[in-house]
Amino acid sequence: MKFKIIVNYNKILLLFITKRTFGCVIYDISSKYPDLEINDLRKLEKLSLKYKKAELDITFLNNCKNYNVIPKFLCYKLPFTTAIDARYIRKKLLKNAIKKRKDEHYKLGKELKRLSNYIFTITSSLDRYILSHLIKRNVEKAAHSDNKTHEKKLKGLTNNKTLPFLPSETVMNLSSYHITDEELELLKYGLNYAFYLS
Repeated sequence: MKFKIIVNYNKILLLFITKRTFGCVIYDISSKYPDLEINDLRKLEKLSLKYKKAELDITFLNNCKNYNVIPKFLCYKLPFTTAIDARYIRKKLLKNAIKKRKDEHYKLGKELKRLSNYIFTITSSLDRYILSHLIKRNVEKAAHSDNKTHEKKLKGLTNNKTLPFLPSETVMNLSSYHITDEELELLKYGLNYAFYLS
């Protein structure tokens, strides 16, 4: 009975804490630990947001490639080229843009892991939970907005045809087999979907 009361009390306490602004919470957390600066906690949030944005950008660019459309930022004028040549060049530019974004995503992931490991070894489990919860909430909010923007852009490029943006929208794994991220990205288009290497 006593344990249940403590658990409920902690839940209520966490609910109130996580309703506060991110700035107030990280100020309180950083003031508890001499080796932890508020800038480290701000950087952790920014890296988490950048990492998620890079992931969503890769998905959008891959969707453009799969639908055989070119995003507007690659549709600048190419002088002294035929329409066929321009199309070929833009496809190459799209592939390069995907590769570049993947490289950025990888680097951000490494930096994010290093910083989060450093912060989480210093802080208590309660502070880690609060910090993780708040960052996750901010990242999900930003990701929702980015998803809407990407979906709108893709609809405009494909004349309102749509593709699923996240594997969780279409794929449900009922087996014990662990599906890799690459396999999920393919499965989300359905079992009739096929791809080719060019």
